[in-house]
Amino acid sequence: MARFQMRIDRVWAPAVLVGGATRSNSYVDVTPEAVTFHFGYIFNHTQGRDEIRDVRARSWPWWMGIGWRSNLRGLLGLVGSYRNVVEVSFE
Repeated sequence: MARFQMRIDRVWAPAVLVGGATRSNSYVDVTPEAVTFHFGYIFNHTQGRDEIRDVRARSWPWWMGIGWRSNLRGLLGLVGSYRNVVEVSFE
């Protein structure tokens, strides 16, 4: 298993702490079978690797905010920083 910490900038740490997100409990676990996303106490989701369509670096616009974000049309963001954002697209 590989674990990748999610970046949470100090300036945004108080905002995401509302949902329990800290640097120690915000990460992505990758196994040969699945990917599990953890972001604080309120988000823990596992997806099969065979359901992943694409992974890429992307920018995250400031107006889309920090924390648990959604556009209610299929986009879900777990964002603790505007830098080094990774987009994972699913089938």
